[in-house]
Amino acid sequence: MKGRRSARDQITRLGILVAGFGMTLLPQVAGAQVPPPAPLILDPMPGPFIVRFDSDGRLVADAEGILANAAASWMLGGLDSYLICGQPGSDERIRRNSFGALQSVAARLKALGARTVVTISGGVCPAGMESAYGNEPYIYVLGTVNLTKP
Repeated sequence: MKGRRSARDQITRLGILVAGFGMTLLPQVAGAQVPPPAPLILDPMPGPFIVRFDSDGRLVADAEGILANAAASWMLGGLDSYLICGQPGSDERIRRNSFGALQSVAARLKALGARTVVTISGGVCPAGMESAYGNEPYIYVLGTVNLTKP
């Protein structure tokens, strides 16, 4: 019993000591200014994200995952705009069907939360936007900053 009281007494004394210590610091801390909270750190990745399509303009099986990754990687802190263009290669049939692939990518990005999806005039990527896929047809997706938001 005595041992228990002794332990309890020690805990009580420790509590009083800690409370007293806090009270002596309180006047000093109360006058100090509280710093503002740290800003939210955003690290968006604009891409490019390469979405392949077949000769009929249908997106290939991994397109859904790539577009979901594009949305998760770019749509942070109000970033919600994309630029897309196609690289259909030289086959005329694929070139005609590439517009369907562009429409599919734009629709999927919109469904994932994109506010704006723009396509380069004519839909075909300019030089410098090549991918490692060579002559395979693909859609090039790049996150962009929309400066016209209200």
